[in-house]
Amino acid sequence: MKPNEQRFSVLAMAMAKATETWGRIDSHEFRVVSSLIERNGLPDSGFDPIPAYALRATPLTTASANGGYLDDTEMLGYLPALQAQSNVLRLGATPVALGKGNATMPRGVTAITPTWLGDEVTPTSATAPTFGSLAFTRKNMLVSVTLSRQQLLQSNAEAIVNDELRRSFAAEIDRQAIQGTGIAGTPVGLLNMPQITNLTGTTLAYSTIVTAMTNVANGNAIVNEAALGFMTTPTVAGQLKQRFFSAAALPIWDGSVASGTIDDQPALSSNNVAAGNLIHADWSRLLIGEWSDGLQIDVDPFTNFQSGLVTIRLCASVDFQIASSLSFNVITGIT
Repeated sequence: MKPNEQRFSVLAMAMAKATETWGRIDSHEFRVVSSLIERNGLPDSGFDPIPAYALRATPLTTASANGGYLDDTEMLGYLPALQAQSNVLRLGATPVALGKGNATMPRGVTAITPTWLGDEVTPTSATAPTFGSLAFTRKNMLVSVTLSRQQLLQSNAEAIVNDELRRSFAAEIDRQAIQGTGIAGTPVGLLNMPQITNLTGTTLAYSTIVTAMTNVANGNAIVNEAALGFMTTPTVAGQLKQRFFSAAALPIWDGSVASGTIDDQPALSSNNVAAGNLIHADWSRLLIGEWSDGLQIDVDPFTNFQSGLVTIRLCASVDFQIASSLSFNVITGIT
């Protein structure tokens, strides 16, 4: 309590309410509560606010085992929990907006073959492309954060909700896009798509990385050159920073462990990639299906009502497909 603050008596307030004199007889407590209601624009809910100093304990040199004494605390923003770095969109993956139901996207499998006229009378044989399709099926992910009443009132709750929900949502989308198993409601990610070419990374050398890049180029699978790049784990990135591709001792991975380059192509690392894997791709060929009605936020103030807890839940519907398996090469078992 500040030197000029008059002591606020919770007992006096309770007695006034019990004897129905609250608001009828002027008191210090009623004036303080009325001022708080007016200053904060609080609705008439039947629950009256009281000032922080009303329950402040006598200052001691040690903090209470239950979280300290109820004193004024300045909240300086919010520091979110650590999450793995999200990279698939940074490398150029393509979001696909979907409607309400499951969706099918047609795609070309083989291209048209042009023909040439050998003379003016001999007809040529017409060729036709072949077609296939990609099926997107809803996979539903839930992310929730539970806040106490005190956090809602005293902390930067908006930052907690925005940062924690957004960052965990992004990290999980990234992780499933790369290593989703298709089990227990999860989508299938790149590392578990059997049609993608795998190379062995035992004692990984620069020549194997060149083979992966050559495979993608030989498959005519580079649709967006700006989206060519690599993704791996921080451990593999650290290994490649210490391996060289020339007698001039130039490292294979140039730059920081988190964000570097291989052959001037972006190379990012994240623990969302399974251990020992390096992916080279035209990342624009990774399609992220997003349902227009699939992103919802709900609030549950009732389940933990007696504890004063409120749960905020984010629900998202997504699925992943690849436009062509030839656009991806994975080097596995890297040592």
